[in-house]
Amino acid sequence: LNRGKSADGLVSLKWYKGGEIDKVIEYCKQDVQITRNLFLYGETNGCVKYTTRSGIAKELEVDWKIANLI
Repeated sequence: LNRGKSADGLVSLKWYKGGEIDKVIEYCKQDVQITRNLFLYGETNGCVKYTTRSGIAKELEVDWKIANLI
């Protein structure tokens, strides 16, 4: 999808503790959108692609057809 997360859970916790609730809400919305788009990509293509922490491109086969998940 060529898109990373805008932050991580630890940063959002700092925002929450600091009263920056609007940032937490935006982070959560973006996280849900990325998760949804990743699922739809996997459902359509039968795989998801990712880069490991060491920078190696990988592909993982998935069977996320909705009919199989229900």
